[in-house]
Amino acid sequence: MRTAFVDLYLNGKADAMKPLDAVALYYDFLELTPIGSDGDEMIRRLSDRLVAVDLLTPAETLLQHQVDNRLEGVAKAEVATKLSLIYLMDHKPDSALKAIRDTRQTRLPDDLNTQRRLLEARALSDGKHFEEALDVLADDDTPSVKALRADVYWDSAQWPIAGAKIEDLLGDRWQQPAVLSDEDRARVLRSAIAFSLANDQSALNRLREHYGERMKASTDAQAFAVVTEPIDRQGVAFRDLAQQIAGVDTLKSFMADFRKQQHAADSGATPTQTASN
Repeated sequence: MRTAFVDLYLNGKADAMKPLDAVALYYDFLELTPIGSDGDEMIRRLSDRLVAVDLLTPAETLLQHQVDNRLEGVAKAEVATKLSLIYLMDHKPDSALKAIRDTRQTRLPDDLNTQRRLLEARALSDGKHFEEALDVLADDDTPSVKALRADVYWDSAQWPIAGAKIEDLLGDRWQQPAVLSDEDRARVLRSAIAFSLANDQSALNRLREHYGERMKASTDAQAFAVVTEPIDRQGVAFRDLAQQIAGVDTLKSFMADFRKQQHAADSGATPTQTASN
């Protein structure tokens, strides 16, 4: 039975099953899970399938069991990091924060520590603990941290700083010949809105001077024209567009950036040995 069980979840035969059926069958025969790295890999693959089809709660349950009962050392911190990310995706910042803080330990790889710090700060920000989030990100100016710091200022409605931080993320894009990416254009719009809400006309003028021609040639031309109108002439159109853009969850861009960093770290890292009970 154990051989058949391993064949299902480690050798891919369960991939033909619906994800919920696969997890239900797993729990029916939970005691057949092998000790050690094979069992941990089975659970990781099953949780990945659940996340892929947006079944976040069952994935959380699987990984939380791993963290609480099966793992120790670096392996426990790695799985807790993944669990924290899923909790954030599921809009459970308190659980995400707990997953990170309950598995703190010394001598973790630098890449893993960086990922955990980003998740901790994001969880704090999503839980409206903005100053604590900024404290976690202090003294770090890596691109990922700078982007998250800008999100914290935006989400906390600190408009003068948010506008400056978002514009800083664009760097010298306005001087480069390349077409602005979707992410760049979104940052231009958010920066313009922040400067408007901060009543900073000079900063808004600078943004229009730097990006006006580039934005006119994009699909966001009309939106850019609205959000860079002189502040004393902004009306209903600006308020509606600002509300629409402010309502876009910055978590999506954070997740995309985090996964890029995670992939880069995984590509250059040696596999971590798991330690299971």
